[in-house]
Amino acid sequence: MTSAAITESYSSMVPRYIDSTRRNSAIAGCAAGVTGTIFAHPVDSFKVWLQTNSIGKNKYLATTKRPTSKFGSVRLTQILESLQRILLTVRAFYSGISAPIMTVGVIRSIDLTMYDQIRRTLYSRSCPKAAESDYRGRDPIANVAISGFVSGAILSFVTSPVFRIRERQQITGKGLYEAAVDVLYENGRFSLRRCYVAFIPHFISSTLARSSYYAIYETSKRQIGENAKIYERMVCASMAGTFGWALIFPFDALRSRMYNQSKTSNLSTMETAKLMYNERAFYRGFWVTTIFRAVPVAAIVLPVYDFVLEQLER
Repeated sequence: MTSAAITESYSSMVPRYIDSTRRNSAIAGCAAGVTGTIFAHPVDSFKVWLQTNSIGKNKYLATTKRPTSKFGSVRLTQILESLQRILLTVRAFYSGISAPIMTVGVIRSIDLTMYDQIRRTLYSRSCPKAAESDYRGRDPIANVAISGFVSGAILSFVTSPVFRIRERQQITGKGLYEAAVDVLYENGRFSLRRCYVAFIPHFISSTLARSSYYAIYETSKRQIGENAKIYERMVCASMAGTFGWALIFPFDALRSRMYNQSKTSNLSTMETAKLMYNERAFYRGFWVTTIFRAVPVAAIVLPVYDFVLEQLER
């Protein structure tokens, strides 16, 4: 085979390789995002209730009408009442999951695909003679952090209104449409400004969380070696998630408070931050979030992404 033929054959293979890696990253990201959302949402609801002093305001946690049994059995009535209370409590904890569950697959796919492609690009520029597929486990940790920061920065413009709607649902128990109108409309008209309330703390949370999470996960995973088992990866991800939440929690609390202030409130980011500082509210609910959300959820997302991606690229 002539050198020209070899070059042509290689050139035709490169686009197919790039397309397949992007597709695999998107599929793996979708799987990781949906899995993480299902596990994280109940604890995330409780975190928001603590941060915004809104425990018990969700309509599903309100006192409900006592169920009655047509057989007149007190015992059966008590059982029905208990079941109703349990179901409504579960419903309250999962309030607001509709927006994330409809968008998380797309958002997480875009997030991890961008993150993966930026890592590949940075690695290919720093090591032009190396194969692009060799980036995992060999690229500098700085590249990992930069890739996470950039993907988080880009996505923050998309996720800001989604987060606002989700948190309004979590606090009030309203449906998706009702919460969206309540949050994004002002005087009967759609308001772009209201989509980006608390954008500064949201941007900081989105970028710092991803850059620290991905960088610490990769660092700790590499200490174990290339053949790290799934439970070892979960431990690495838990450590990364705990540190990441400790870093961004004040910004997350500030964002939640600003998302849920009344429409007539004109407090700026700094004014809200001063108010929360006086209340010592920046780390309210931190341990609940760290123990019951960050550790188990962080232990799931990136290991699931790694596992699915590796299976697809075999």
